[in-house]
Amino acid sequence: MRKQRSPITRYRGFRRSRFSPLLLTGLLVPTVLILVAAAVFVLPKLGSHAAAAINSDCTLIVPRDPLSARGLGKIAVYDPLVIDQGTQPAVAPVVPTLPKGAIVGIWFGSNGNTLTLQDSDGSLKAGRCVNGANGSLFGQFAYCNAPNFFRAANEAILNGKVRVPPLGRAKDGRTCPSVRDFSVV
Repeated sequence: MRKQRSPITRYRGFRRSRFSPLLLTGLLVPTVLILVAAAVFVLPKLGSHAAAAINSDCTLIVPRDPLSARGLGKIAVYDPLVIDQGTQPAVAPVVPTLPKGAIVGIWFGSNGNTLTLQDSDGSLKAGRCVNGANGSLFGQFAYCNAPNFFRAANEAILNGKVRVPPLGRAKDGRTCPSVRDFSVV
């Protein structure tokens, strides 16, 4: 007659005999792939100067008091403060000072699905505002007087009144992206 094993011994013996080295391979391969992917995709971004505080997003730093594309040959960048009706802003709005005859272009952006400009007594037509094409909204973007602004800016560039600086370089040696680069999208 066979000697009966206790249930605990029976299962312990069963577990020991089923160990397979393929189990280690199955765990090791995905781990190595994750580490390689992290090295390839994350480390170059960490080493780039794009994370530097002074110019974190690789944008052109505009001097304090530039004026307009016409006349003095300077271009101003102004970030307006949008104040909802019936609310008080946390800081006082800054009103830009422009020289006589300045050509102004305004670009609007929104994180909403669509951005719709509202007319006030013909203001959109007077400002040459474009909110879409052929009755269809652009979506998150609109502009006013941009063609005239770019016409004056291109004329100033051709006449040597405005110099377009080259794109900067990140610490990794790559050129900073421009609006023509799909990485910006």
